[in-house]
Amino acid sequence: MEAEKDGLLAADTPTVAIDVILWIRRYGVYILLVFAMAVLAIELYNFWQVSKMRKVQQAWVALQSASSPGAIEESVLTVYHVPRVTAQAYLKIGRIYLLRLTLGSGVNKTLGLKATRAQALAGAKKAFEKVIHQYPRPMINKIAAELGLAQVYEDSHQWKKAAAIYHAIILSKSNPTAAAFAGLAKFHLDNLRHWAEPILLGPDINSGGTTTAPATTPPAMTQPKKAGGGNTTQ
Repeated sequence: MEAEKDGLLAADTPTVAIDVILWIRRYGVYILLVFAMAVLAIELYNFWQVSKMRKVQQAWVALQSASSPGAIEESVLTVYHVPRVTAQAYLKIGRIYLLRLTLGSGVNKTLGLKATRAQALAGAKKAFEKVIHQYPRPMINKIAAELGLAQVYEDSHQWKKAAAIYHAIILSKSNPTAAAFAGLAKFHLDNLRHWAEPILLGPDINSGGTTTAPATTPPAMTQPKKAGGGNTTQ
């Protein structure tokens, strides 16, 4: 029996080998094609990743080179669409406008601006709100934009709106990022009342006091003596 089984297996072996060869001849091309497509997909993915990384690097370089809101708009926001770079671009625009508010119109030329105070307030507010509503992640972007917006409200004397933002940051201290800025928010909140008070220049007009210059006596006028020592009278 064993000898018969071995003989049958030996007889079937050539048939199995022939079937495998025929299967490879029939489907081998398709197997190679699938393998080639898989390799091509991997290469394309790697190329896409490298291109994406290069694009992000170019966007960062463009943002660092741009020094005015117009330049940022032209060379970054309209060219690249990288969310984390876009968020930083709007934050930079807002900070440039805040610098204009702090230093006055004399820095317009240095900053590449042609903005009045009202335009700077509006530009900063728009930039910071863009980050808060469209690019709030990571959390540090949102906190930075909220602090910038609060400063805009301070500069426009909207003290209650500024206080509301500082309160919200302090109450969000359970978030590690918000907790890192809670001290700064509290400092501003504690000083808002003092900053809201008008600055008085000169004497208080309500005191009723007046300041007069001290009276002075003009020097006595004398007639010059004639030669010979005689005095003259008129």
